Amino acid sequence: MSGPWQRVHPASPFVHGWLAIVGLIYVYYTNTDELSWSERFEGPRLGWTAAIGSAALLVILVFYALSWYFTRYRLSETHVYVNSGMLFRSQKQARIERVQAIDIAQPLVARLLGLAELRFDVADGSESVMRLAFLKKADAHRLRGVILDRAHAARH
Repeated sequence: MSGPWQRVHPASPFVHGWLAIVGLIYVYYTNTDELSWSERFEGPRLGWTAAIGSAALLVILVFYALSWYFTRYRLSETHVYVNSGMLFRSQKQARIERVQAIDIAQPLVARLLGLAELRFDVADGSESVMRLAFLKKADAHRLRGVILDRAHAARH
């Protein structure tokens, strides 16, 4: 019996892509570095800055929302499935009996938001590492425990 498809935490795309927002701010400031603070934000420049900044932020947020929407996972009795990607679909699976270890990683932004990533070590000889990013930390620990218990039971 397979469990239902579940989604990762809605903040997951932000944890992956927060540098895009920082990059957007950096590009703005490097292109206006000759202007004083008041010149950057007054008159017609304020309107254009707000319009372009809002449009860029909207595009980034839509991309993040779509990325979150297309990332999901499912735990069955025999496999763990992770599907992701909008344009380039990635469908990974790991047989539970072949799971040797599951690491829990918390990059800085994930730690600040209370999220964690599961990294699977699977004994199937494949080069690609299966990752499930990001879940609430407590959910990640719970899911890790369930998968490792099933893996241990399947091997014995």
